[in-house]
Amino acid sequence: MAGTVTTTEVTYGTVQRIYYDWASTTGGVASGVSTNLYCGAVLGASWTNSTSANPTDAYDITITDAYGMDVLAGQGLNSTNGARTFVASGCMPACNSALTLNVANAGESKAGCLAIFVR
Repeated sequence: MAGTVTTTEVTYGTVQRIYYDWASTTGGVASGVSTNLYCGAVLGASWTNSTSANPTDAYDITITDAYGMDVLAGQGLNSTNGARTFVASGCMPACNSALTLNVANAGESKAGCLAIFVR
């Protein structure tokens, strides 16, 4: 995978936020990994799309750990290109692992951003 992904990682007390800002390639994919390792419960995630480079409807987002497990537990698959999406339950824990954002089927040169919260 390729594309452009910029990560910003911040800690607020006991909650860590990883923010991924992504842009897809001509193949409609983007992938980027966090700098830090995370261990704890994934409290939720929120993502939105660029208004000027809106992804194709039903595009796919996964956030995988070092073992390839999607910590969103499939809740990012078939994402809408409409309103902001938020998932707050049903996520898998992160266990001493960097977290990789994977975007697929987004369309050529599309963009969006995602934030995930770990405690």
